[in-house]
Amino acid sequence: MGNTLYINENELTRFFHNRGGFLFVALTAVLLTLAAYAAGAIPPVSGEEGMFFESVDKWITLPPVSLAVCMAMNIATGYAVVIITKQFNTIRSMSRLMATLFLMMQTATPMLMGEFGNGTFIAAVMVIETALLFSCYDDKSSVRRIFLIFFILALCAMLSLPMLFYLPFLLLGLAQMKVFSFRALMASIIGIITPAWILLGFGIISPYDFRIPEINTIFTDIPFMDPPLFTAIVLSAGMGILFLVANLMKLLSYNARIRAYNGFFILMLFATIILMLLNIDAIPAYLPMLNLAASYQIAHFFAERRHRRSYIAILATSLPYLVIYVWNL
Repeated sequence: MGNTLYINENELTRFFHNRGGFLFVALTAVLLTLAAYAAGAIPPVSGEEGMFFESVDKWITLPPVSLAVCMAMNIATGYAVVIITKQFNTIRSMSRLMATLFLMMQTATPMLMGEFGNGTFIAAVMVIETALLFSCYDDKSSVRRIFLIFFILALCAMLSLPMLFYLPFLLLGLAQMKVFSFRALMASIIGIITPAWILLGFGIISPYDFRIPEINTIFTDIPFMDPPLFTAIVLSAGMGILFLVANLMKLLSYNARIRAYNGFFILMLFATIILMLLNIDAIPAYLPMLNLAASYQIAHFFAERRHRRSYIAILATSLPYLVIYVWNL
């Protein structure tokens, strides 16, 4: 009687949601990125300059250091979303799948995972902004945190211009968190002004350093993009919206607080798609944030529907990104 290979499908599904699955994919992402780096498949990133300082992709000039920093920041950013979902209970069933999927999406486009630039920077900052914003929910004494949210935004916009355009969406986020008021508006305005005020006062910057480059929209110019990059953008945007629609009925059953948190994740998905269309020169800078927002929606769907064979659907969702990775080599 021969040995029979037995696969516990429930355990396999749980694997994708637990820490072991995340660590396995993180290690795989690192190895695949190193392989892409060795194959020369990570082109130099030309980033958007900030309002006062040069682009963040120029901070690290040594490619191996940039590679290591970028991989570490992507892993940390992905797992930070897991911590936020746990801290604020945004998904009723705890899962690390959003971090796992985020790393898969990032690895599909090796330059996002292998070279530190605006995209890595913006995604990391927006995760911090999200945590601060969630902590303000229905808290009328959160003026200092609101000031900090917009202080960070303005400071980072000096380093990376694409950050600036999240400003109106963060103001909408205040309304979602039920803290939008005259005091909150004043705190946000002061937060926006303060970084420039401090740096001007110390002579670190001058008014002559201020710059906002020409911004091209989808209505004025259609840029040429590498087919794998274009495919990755369309795939992440399409999957994010598709799984969001699938989650809507579940979202309606949540209480007001959890609906507000999830509403902000939805806002970030659509905000990033809109900003990609309105600032097409900075599309690569917004793609990590799109991947983050899309991975949350996909993970939310599967976390609430842990059927015995849902691992098959998770693998099917991930497979196109593996194809894009191979296409990029």
